[in-house]
Order: sequence, then structure tokens, then C-alpha cells
Amino acid sequence: MTTNKQVKQVLLITLFFNFAVAFGKIIIGMMSGALSITADGFHSLIDGSSNVMALIANKIASQPADDDHPYGHERYETLAALLIGVFLLLVAWEIITGAIERLANPTELVITPITFAVMITTLCINIGVSRYERKEAIRLNSELLMADSENTRADVFVTLSVIISMSLISLFGWVWADALSALIVVV
Repeated sequence: MTTNKQVKQVLLITLFFNFAVAFGKIIIGMMSGALSITADGFHSLIDGSSNVMALIANKIASQPADDDHPYGHERYETLAALLIGVFLLLVAWEIITGAIERLANPTELVITPITFAVMITTLCINIGVSRYERKEAIRLNSELLMADSENTRADVFVTLSVIISMSLISLFGWVWADALSALIVVV
């Protein structure tokens, strides 16, 4: 199996898990009313979308050199990595505006044991996916997989901040922690 096919396989596996995590977070975020969970879910959805973009870039990059591209098409991987960054900036803007609105107008949240279970499960999945993708990035010498694994690793810390905010809300009723955590998601 060629390197590009192996990269494609890793991206497809990662895509599945990113979408599963995203939909789990978005659904539980909407049920609980927690902006930070919903924001984290949309961040994961962007990660899944970036996997789709990476799959397209991988397909283009695997094409052999031609008259227009005498050195090959590998630079499309770099372009895809840049586009992923642009998507993240757009999501960040939406989260910032939502968090500012939430700080100005706090709302009651419903944090249940199921909310914690979903978030802890998605945290474990992100840890596993990040490790798997990084290992494969090194093995396949793929800049695209390495960039994506670092993005997924950052998601681990984002999800941890959301779990901490959920704990603060549950233990002390500090609803402002949700908006603060949403801003941490942006950072």
C-alpha cells in the first residue's frame, strides 16, 4: 500500500471519530444549554471537516508530477493545513461573540451525570485519536497527519477546560464558568 493510501486510511479513521465526538458534544451541549460544550462540539465538527479537506489534499498530492507541476503536487497538503487554520478562525469568532453574549446574559444550565459521561468519553477518544495519528504521522512522514494530530491534541486540553467549567457550575453554580470556558476553547 502506498504512503498516500495509508495516510488516507488514517484520515478516514480520524474523520469517523471526529464526527462521532462532534455530534456527541453538540447534542449534549444543546441539551444542557452549555455554550462551552456546544462550542467544543463545533470545534470538533471543524476538525472533521478539516479531515475531509485533508483527504482531498491527499488525493491531489498523490498525483505524479506533470507539465504544470514538475516537482509534484505535495504542496497541496500545506495549502490544506492553511485552510484548516482559516476555518478555525471563523469558528473562533462565532464562539467569542456567543461567549460575550452569555457573559452579558447568563442562563441556567442543566449539567447531569450523562453530560459528564459524554464529555469524558469524548476526551478519551480524542486522546486515543491524537496518539494514533501522531504515531502514523511519524511512521509515514506526513506533515498533514502531524498537523492534524497536534490539532486533536489541543482538543484534549479544550475538553478538559470544558469539564472543569462543568464541575464549577455543578459544584458552585458559577454559570459564568461556561462562557469563560468557551473563551478558552477559542484560545
